[in-house]
Amino acid sequence: MMMMGHGKIIAPEASSICVLYDPADGRILHMHRVTTLPGGRRMDAKAIEARAFELAKQCGADVSRAHALQVDPRDVTPSVPHRVDVRTRRLVVRPGGIPSKWGRG
Repeated sequence: MMMMGHGKIIAPEASSICVLYDPADGRILHMHRVTTLPGGRRMDAKAIEARAFELAKQCGADVSRAHALQVDPRDVTPSVPHRVDVRTRRLVVRPGGIPSKWGRG
């Protein structure tokens, strides 16, 4: 993902996604994406996960039983519903495409 800044294209130094999901069925409750631009402060995985839980709660999602999964942004297809395969702990495209109450899938 490229970004614009001061009329120039800026390539991020790092990008990651933390998915909060229901461990019973893999339903995604919240997705949090973090992008670090050159010169920015990188967040470690624990900080990204904590922020994901914090923001999900602020949005009203019940994440009291949620599990977190760090996902490579290249594994996420924009505008396509996903879920977590709870057996393999991998992000997969969700069959059917019916959006869940929270997030994109």
